[in-house]
Amino acid sequence: MKTHAFLCGVGGLVTASLLASYASADAPSLAGHIPTNIRGISVVEPPPAAFDPVIATTMMNMRFALPPAPDRLAAPHAHRAWRHAIMAVQNRERPVLTSTNIFHGPIKGKKPPSAHRSESAREAAHLRNVENDIVGASSGNWTGTSVVNGTTSEVEAIIGLFVVPTAHHAFGSCPDDWVYSSLWPGIDGNGGAGANDVLQAGVEVDAYCSGDNTSDFYSAWIEWYPNASTRVSSPAIHPGDLVFVEVWSTSPTQGYAYFYNYSTNVTAEYALTAPNGNTVHGSSL
Repeated sequence: MKTHAFLCGVGGLVTASLLASYASADAPSLAGHIPTNIRGISVVEPPPAAFDPVIATTMMNMRFALPPAPDRLAAPHAHRAWRHAIMAVQNRERPVLTSTNIFHGPIKGKKPPSAHRSESAREAAHLRNVENDIVGASSGNWTGTSVVNGTTSEVEAIIGLFVVPTAHHAFGSCPDDWVYSSLWPGIDGNGGAGANDVLQAGVEVDAYCSGDNTSDFYSAWIEWYPNASTRVSSPAIHPGDLVFVEVWSTSPTQGYAYFYNYSTNVTAEYALTAPNGNTVHGSSL
């Protein structure tokens, strides 16, 4: 049996909680999957227009490959975000997928935890009642809150909610190159059985400067590492947008990513198949 761990953060505040099971459906899937130009990735079609995922059963939502709902009482903020995002499930655009040579990947250069723990991390640990799961470690490529569950493989879903920042270089700096950054929720990659895989989706925010020439770039992306990141044109991303992203798995080799841009009221959903020889373990978020 799997459980959901939902991290939902806005303005630097993060909460987390363990929620009810989202068991595999015995009935066949009703979701349409449209193949794309990227191997292992398909676009998930929305359910029929008359279908209401807010009042539908968990099993029916799963059959349409819709993102699992946080528990209304255990995680009210995450549930409100999910409800808002799922009510726009019909608002879709035809996406363009572009392969990249960008690898977000697992945590790198992880250093031992410090004695200090951020307020958001303490709150998340308190809500999950597992004080030792969230610690103040540092790394060379990750920042934010990470929940580590190294003894089981029960973590199945995660939600991220964030405002897209404006891309720019450090003030007074112009390195004649692009500076890259990303915001995302993901499963695995921070030790344990899932140390070498990450199922993840997020938003890329880049800035360029060379002499008097400046530019910026924004895009949503999906990735099942060790595969490279794939940029997706839908939903379109702009600085200042409020973006909801949920990532979850329905089996060790099947994952999904659901996007909702509050600012444009557009949703998108993608199905990802695990790279050859890899599976999702649910050992960290």
